[in-house]
Amino acid sequence: MAAALRPFVFGNCALLLLLGLQNAVARPLILDIPASEQEAAKGKTALVTGAAGFIGSHVVQHCLDLGMTVIALDDLSGGFKSNVPSGAIFVNGDIKDAVMIEKVFVEHKIDFVYHLAAYAAEGLSHFIRSFNYRTNLVGSVELLNQAIKHKVS
Repeated sequence: MAAALRPFVFGNCALLLLLGLQNAVARPLILDIPASEQEAAKGKTALVTGAAGFIGSHVVQHCLDLGMTVIALDDLSGGFKSNVPSGAIFVNGDIKDAVMIEKVFVEHKIDFVYHLAAYAAEGLSHFIRSFNYRTNLVGSVELLNQAIKHKVS
């Protein structure tokens, strides 16, 4: 049985879920994206955080397929650079690094942000609350602040 979810879009910030089960194997599904949306994406620049992870790498590929320039940001703490599709501009960095995030927004004129970076510590989260708080919440807020500052709607 195959299932696909359409992207949830809020302005230019979107959450994409590209996974489904076919014959008990998880693999990416192709979303039926209207031609008008495909045309609107061409020539735009997307920042994908968590780009070296499983889902992030598929979002990067999807954006590249739409004709977007993709800035693939990851600190490689949970993914591998080899997962990032060729054609993307890889930035090795941490979303908590305000100076680096600012530089990415300034240098690349970001139009879209797909935020998938997070530290997942299954079974350990309650022991390392402070680390998770700084990484997941503070990093996300820093990214959102830069998106607002640089008028990524």
